[in-house]
Amino acid sequence: MKKLFSLLLILFILGFFSVIYAQTTERTAVIIDQSGTSTEVKGLYIGGQPGKYKNSFNDLVIITETFDVLIPGSNLISIEYTGDGTKNKRKFDVSYYWMGEKKMISGNLADMKFLGQSDFGKISISTNELKQLRFSQVSDKIKQKEEFYSDGYIKLRDGTKLEFKDLKKHAYYSYRYKDTLPQSAMDRAMQRQRFTWRSRMKSRYNASIAFVRGKSQGQLEFKNLKSIEFEGENNRDIIITLKNGKSTKAIIKDFDGLIGVCGKGEFYIERKNIRIVYFY
Repeated sequence: MKKLFSLLLILFILGFFSVIYAQTTERTAVIIDQSGTSTEVKGLYIGGQPGKYKNSFNDLVIITETFDVLIPGSNLISIEYTGDGTKNKRKFDVSYYWMGEKKMISGNLADMKFLGQSDFGKISISTNELKQLRFSQVSDKIKQKEEFYSDGYIKLRDGTKLEFKDLKKHAYYSYRYKDTLPQSAMDRAMQRQRFTWRSRMKSRYNASIAFVRGKSQGQLEFKNLKSIEFEGENNRDIIITLKNGKSTKAIIKDFDGLIGVCGKGEFYIERKNIRIVYFY
């Protein structure tokens, strides 16, 4: 009896997840490439996301002049190519849902691939070759409309102002790891394995800044700050103002950009484009 119950439970779980999988992957999209070829695609997903986004999967990255926006693939409505065909003027209008509302943003697409299944087999098309993409159904993952409550704003070098929440500092760091080398005939004969040390870049995220002030080093959490102003060569010189009104000049360290959530989606801003970060 216990075995029968366990078997039924397993079958129920497998059936449940099969239904969920079908609901979330069976949206149909029509893709037109730069040659004008049209293909109907099911189970479309996006591969090849930049590593600076934390836990990113099946997401589209739009690159504007001063910041990037990450859009979940399940939120996409359409993508329309509006550029002139040159490498420096590749531009797309992207329509999507965010926080329960329809949004539109213009910019270039990060180097990714659209993958899925067509009547002619598996399909793969890079963002460089895309002309148009349109979904025929709305995803079941679209949330109800929700209010956006910001923790502050970022003012960019071009004057753009972004209200944000869940702000994190992003920094790349290098680490070494031991890698196995292929065995030669001599290695196999002597039953030995050789190794080498290699370097790899990874991302780190936290809600704080590290800096150098005079001869000392310091670190402050965002929750204790009123503002950070960026200036000087390479935007490394900063003015830190605390919530109590005290301020100081410093040199920022281990800081490549900021990641967070805004009214358009999840964003990433490189340090060079930031003018001021103001916390409420």
